[in-house]
Amino acid sequence: MDKSKTFWVDAGVAGGLVLALLLVIGLDKLVSGPAPKSANVIITTNEPPKTSQEARPLRLAVTPTEEDENGKWDDMNKLLNSLGKGYHFDVYPIRELRDGKKLAGYDVLFLTCGKGEPERTFTSNIRDFVGKGGTLYASDWRYEWVAKAFPEFYARNLVGRGKARRQLKADVLDQGLRDILGATVTLNFNLSKWKTAAFAGDKVKVLIEAEYDKEEVDGGGSATAPLLVKFPFQAGNVIFTSFHNERQNSDVETKLLKYLVFSAVTAKTEAHVTQTMIKGGFSPQKSNLLSASSDSSTIEQIYQSKKGGKIRFVLGFEDRGATMTLSVFGPDGSELAKKTGTSTISIDVNNAQPGNYSYTVSARVPYPDFPFTLTVGESE
Repeated sequence: MDKSKTFWVDAGVAGGLVLALLLVIGLDKLVSGPAPKSANVIITTNEPPKTSQEARPLRLAVTPTEEDENGKWDDMNKLLNSLGKGYHFDVYPIRELRDGKKLAGYDVLFLTCGKGEPERTFTSNIRDFVGKGGTLYASDWRYEWVAKAFPEFYARNLVGRGKARRQLKADVLDQGLRDILGATVTLNFNLSKWKTAAFAGDKVKVLIEAEYDKEEVDGGGSATAPLLVKFPFQAGNVIFTSFHNERQNSDVETKLLKYLVFSAVTAKTEAHVTQTMIKGGFSPQKSNLLSASSDSSTIEQIYQSKKGGKIRFVLGFEDRGATMTLSVFGPDGSELAKKTGTSTISIDVNNAQPGNYSYTVSARVPYPDFPFTLTVGESE
């Protein structure tokens, strides 16, 4: 066969194959219908942060607790020791609050309940410590110290001293804390003249409040006031509680005390997550403060979106040796996104449909009770 005939035979065969392929494609479209449209849910994530070579441990300072014939007043040392190696602390004598440079070397200052009026230098250094990014946790008779350090949050109308009560039923106002404790919690105020958390303002968040019996020197009768508050100041945060930790003995009260410690050590991260949410056009809807242990199973939360739209899920934690994974699942149970990192992780779901979204966290952590936050926000 000559070359010209070979060419036309090959061309005919090729043309037949192309025609057959087109017929197959056309038949497939007739059987299966038009090609599906792109998914309605679009996932956007940030690149995982790089792992630091040496994750710095938390630096905690705890002032010595007062003690009388009834025992220790506010033994924060005992509570922190019970949480293990991740909560190593230095005992920080009150007099050393005069040294602002030394105080600046810590992440959290636990200012436990005690007697005495503060020196001006004390409150000035405390204010500066918080302003530069530190977290202050203070309790009961340290109220005046905090009020003098942060006078812009002082609320005269809420100031009060309560009578001793072995059982004071308090209302839990914060939804994340409600998930842990329930709508109410019973607190033990075994000593009289305890101080209310008399702080107020747009930035003050009241987590627990109660109706209490006032001391006779304050006119007697009853009043309602905050017992646990938190508020940001410049780059740092303040947590104040009216109750002592060593007098709270039930399982529920123990959960509350752990929550307070976790809240103190994650306050900076939590505030950053909230600020980032708001700047990004999201309104925080649900926030939970949790912890993971080295042998813990996956932690799951549910969020119900009533309007859909754009939803942001944030797993907040600092780069301190943990590797954590955040997964988000749609209302139909399908996995929408999964991301692993060594510090705060964010996942956005665009064009989300209304319904229940589940989000899970699995972790490898350097020590038990490694704290983290889970926050969900929706576009405004």
